[in-house]
Amino acid sequence: RLEGKDDLVVVWDLRVHPEYKGLGIGKALMQKAFDFSKEVNAKTIKVETQNNNTRACKFYQSQGFELGEINRFAYDNESLETMLIWIKQL
Repeated sequence: RLEGKDDLVVVWDLRVHPEYKGLGIGKALMQKAFDFSKEVNAKTIKVETQNNNTRACKFYQSQGFELGEINRFAYDNESLETMLIWIKQL
């Protein structure tokens, strides 16, 4: 996932319990990831989501991420999910 790079941070499986959505917890967690990225002198931060998780896509976009990669064949073909990689340059 780090692609052999030492200036890349990958956020993996960021989730907020449905009961607590809309309270700013996701933004606070993302800010911690940004802070950590700066501490380790990362230039890029990446996060993965799927095309059917529109709420997550909108969230990452609102945090300054841009859609960087689309992989239609990353998952089981029966799921019809497409992998989306969101990228933010720091």
